[in-house]
Amino acid sequence: MRGKGPLFIKSALFLLYFAVGHLLIFGVLLFATPFMIGTTDLEYDIETIRSTSEEKTYAQLLDDREFSLQSRIALMDEAKETLYVSTFTASDGLTKEIVFGAMLEAADRGVQVRFVLDGLARIETVDDYGYLDTLAMHENIEVRLYEPLNPLLPHTIQNRLHDKMFIVDDHYATSGGRNIADRYFLGEASKIRATYDRDVLIFGDGPHSTVMEMKAYYEELFYESFAKEYRIRSEKNREVFEDGMRNAYKQYHDENDLSFVLSEIENTAIEVDRASFIRGPFERGKKYPVVLETIAELANHYDEWFIQSPYIIFSDPMMKYLPEYENKNITFLTNNLAESPNAWARGAYLLFREDLAELGTLYEFQSRDSIHAKSMIFGEDISVVGALNVDPRSAFLSTENMVVIYSEEFRDALYNTMNEYTERSLQVTSEGDYVDNPDVEALEIQWSRRISLRLRSIVARYFAYMF
Repeated sequence: MRGKGPLFIKSALFLLYFAVGHLLIFGVLLFATPFMIGTTDLEYDIETIRSTSEEKTYAQLLDDREFSLQSRIALMDEAKETLYVSTFTASDGLTKEIVFGAMLEAADRGVQVRFVLDGLARIETVDDYGYLDTLAMHENIEVRLYEPLNPLLPHTIQNRLHDKMFIVDDHYATSGGRNIADRYFLGEASKIRATYDRDVLIFGDGPHSTVMEMKAYYEELFYESFAKEYRIRSEKNREVFEDGMRNAYKQYHDENDLSFVLSEIENTAIEVDRASFIRGPFERGKKYPVVLETIAELANHYDEWFIQSPYIIFSDPMMKYLPEYENKNITFLTNNLAESPNAWARGAYLLFREDLAELGTLYEFQSRDSIHAKSMIFGEDISVVGALNVDPRSAFLSTENMVVIYSEEFRDALYNTMNEYTERSLQVTSEGDYVDNPDVEALEIQWSRRISLRLRSIVARYFAYMF
């Protein structure tokens, strides 16, 4: 009993230190103060983005969950020199073991494999260090964690890696919202709730300049000072983990004929006028919102907007970078309040829900499953697909990237895909009610969830920059 007092005091002091360092200093200093924002030399020429390239460029929408995984594995099997993978989360499940198994197989062939995972999400999602230990022990695999948790530097907890990329040699690259988890990839037969997401795969007739730009960004990310080399914890049970990953990969091949995948991609991909890669800077604290600003400049050239995001949240610092939205025909598509998976983001969204419904046509997806895709359409020829949510965290805090496609045909394909979700959604009125639709049933929000939403929205009013 005698030792509990000092321990309690030390714990309380540490929690106070963490709260001050994380919430007060980070929140007030960086976000309540307008001029505390990073600088950058990154900029993108809008006229170039909206022009036709001399280079042959193909873009393939990866919307179907199963085909998205098949495409990744088939492309990883094609890797000859380099295979780069980044993800925010790598959740426990079959998908993780299949993908990790494919990385091991590529490394066996002499391919240089690099894998970077968000350092905080690793704590939440990779259930056993043995997986990362096994990968890192392979002579051809390098593993890094982006900004691991450091209790002595509490403000760094906001510096998160949000990119999800697969890059194969100089030939193929994806950008999108899918993390490595069963809910993003396994088919309808799985018993888990689905998370519907979207990637875009870019390639050409040979090495492609956009792919090489994405690869250069990845290499900059991988060797950024925030990305720490993974330290192997233990070599025990290496064979158990390795056998599990290799067997999952082999079984996936046994159960799925992937011989058609590459030809399917080549035959169904759309030849586009240009694909431009845009990304944000690497910086702790409040980054300059390059991606948001670039998208806003694009949007200003068009009167018709269609925006899909799992969360739509605005904060005061974000407002100055938004495009001119007066007299625009805007459609928003997001998750419903009953089942949206991120409870805090849902509470923050509640603050802006009625304003969004007044500003444009707001749809909420009515399903126990959720949508996680981040996509935008402007006018008749601009499509944007990638990792950026429409929220302050993506705008100012996390590493983010998007691919902008200049093509009327691709725009139509993306519109049709997004519209499939709209047809399973209900329109929200400016009073916060739903417009009746006999073909779509509204999900009922439990009273406890309504109370929780209101309480979270009160907190979010003061900490919206974190969501």
